[in-house]
Amino acid sequence: MTTVARFKSATGMSDRELASLLGVARSTVQAGLAGKLRLKISDGARDALAAVVTERQQALAQLAADLTT
Repeated sequence: MTTVARFKSATGMSDRELASLLGVARSTVQAGLAGKLRLKISDGARDALAAVVTERQQALAQLAADLTT
């Protein structure tokens, strides 16, 4: 599974949202996920994906803390 596919699976983001983060067309994301082309992720796009992961990790950590107190 590619990094983009794993990211999409973990975040539940739509192809449209993912395309916006990557700076490509939705159809490009779909083709990449289908294995029809290889998605090249720029450093800026990689940073944007990492920022989303970090934000979600923090939100989940806060939720876990709220649930256990």
